[in-house]
Amino acid sequence: MIIRKRVNLDFLGEEYKDSYLYLKALAVKEYPELQAEIDKVEKDQAQALPFIVEQIKSRFLDGKVEGKDITAEDLDDFSADVFMECFSRIRGNISPKA
Repeated sequence: MIIRKRVNLDFLGEEYKDSYLYLKALAVKEYPELQAEIDKVEKDQAQALPFIVEQIKSRFLDGKVEGKDITAEDLDDFSADVFMECFSRIRGNISPKA
């Protein structure tokens, strides 16, 4: 089963109010492995953005930007802000302290 998570890109500005990406949501069984990877990356910040980009690209399903369909290859043209927002949305709050 694939749960689709929609990430609206309206945070980029008015011209992107109708733009969005669909990503495969993170399954509960994936959390332990992802958290272990996040812990490693937090120790070496040079790896953080490449790790996040890889996570988003591997979960990309489809999307529209300014009315045009996009592919996973198109994601290379996006800003780091988009990747960070997408990662935040698929990751959610996995801290038991929250």
